[in-house]
Amino acid sequence: VCLGNWAQSMIRAQEALKIFKPKRIVKVAVIDTGVDIQHERIRSSIWFNPNEEVNGKDDDGNGFIDDVNGWNFHSN
Repeated sequence: VCLGNWAQSMIRAQEALKIFKPKRIVKVAVIDTGVDIQHERIRSSIWFNPNEEVNGKDDDGNGFIDDVNGWNFHSN
């Protein structure tokens, strides 16, 4: 996901990448009031819950109904 030049410089992302080389895929959670999961720059990176489908049920039994792309804890 491209954070933009300003954001990358503020969190020093490029410096961090020089010293941190993950040996496996790293999942990152975003604690925020929302994200546009259809945005062209990030839609291919959005997590998908393979054990859930949009049907009004909690298919995976984790207590969250239709949590296909995570859960909106801000407004439940």
